[in-house]
Amino acid sequence: MKKLAAFLVSALIACLCFAGCGEPKVTVQSVIDQLKEAGLPIEYSILYTAKNDPNGGDKNAYLQKGNFADSTIESEYSKEQPLSGSIEIFSSKEKAIERAEYLAEFTFLDDFGYRVVGDCVLLRLNSQFDHSAVEKYAQAIGGEIYGEPENVVDQSGENKSSQNREGQPWAESVKENFPDAEVDQTDDQNIMIHVSLGDEDPDQFMLKCSSVFATLENCESGTLISIYIEESPGDFIAGFPNEAGLFGFESSAFLSEDSSLQASYDKLFAANDRDFLKGEQELKDEIEKTEDEIEDILGEDIFE
Repeated sequence: MKKLAAFLVSALIACLCFAGCGEPKVTVQSVIDQLKEAGLPIEYSILYTAKNDPNGGDKNAYLQKGNFADSTIESEYSKEQPLSGSIEIFSSKEKAIERAEYLAEFTFLDDFGYRVVGDCVLLRLNSQFDHSAVEKYAQAIGGEIYGEPENVVDQSGENKSSQNREGQPWAESVKENFPDAEVDQTDDQNIMIHVSLGDEDPDQFMLKCSSVFATLENCESGTLISIYIEESPGDFIAGFPNEAGLFGFESSAFLSEDSSLQASYDKLFAANDRDFLKGEQELKDEIEKTEDEIEDILGEDIFE
């Protein structure tokens, strides 16, 4: 019976999506109403326009977008950008899936680690939800879970991998290298640093970024530092440690094609990342060799 109900909900949404022209028949508000009717504790919601969409309303494929606050995740929330969940409406399920697949590459950059796809709808949910809550959301819109964060929160709401070691080594390095930087620390794992390139030499700027990222060796896996360049909105460099924290950090550049920083990034960070990957592979090879030797001694396979 539950499967039949979910199918009927999906079919209804599909029909509404393609009925008529102009404004979508499935809207952010209609999805919010569905969630509330399913008993989910939606305390507040906002529908974005091209003017106030934090992602830039004219640059995305969705027809409508809105965010909402769930009282189990946010006892306090921003009315401009609540972070419990985000709803995006598309012209088809295929478009919603395309968007979900695209966002899968950037889940470490925002709060929405879960992605639920229904017909015409992409529902993005905060990584702090436990899996059972996400399943309720999926059932409410007749959708399916299309992706989830690597570190799923347990029933107590604690993400054990998110605890940093004592101190914040990155903070002192930021102050030393970028005295005028503005730092937005959304939680223990996401640190966004806004800096101005000004007349700074690109090579020198990259050296400063490297100094900041090097402190990630003293942070737990999952810590992410992103350095945003104010002169080029949307351009940033992200650094994060590997799982074992043995070889420093990996980095990713999200720079425009004509960025003056690209050559400097390639020269400094690409070499660092190659060393990182080389060291990681060497460690894996050594572990595998040791496991083989142990199995030879015992005469049986004990390692997966």
